[in-house]
Amino acid sequence: MMPEECQICGKKTKKLYSCRRCGRKVCKKCFHDSEKLCEICYNRGEQGKNELNIPESAKPMSVSPKDIKK
Repeated sequence: MMPEECQICGKKTKKLYSCRRCGRKVCKKCFHDSEKLCEICYNRGEQGKNELNIPESAKPMSVSPKDIKK
């Protein structure tokens, strides 16, 4: 097996990891295993977002009946 190049740092390695967000093939140093994200996606704050990337402002709010004006 020929060493492949990390798409972020350029390091040659036999094992690359695939980012679940962007698909980059990266070395262990450039991969956040707990989030399955490359360094770039992780640093963009994409960890912990839902898969549809719905912004917090667009998520449903809970409203009680007394909050509804008649």
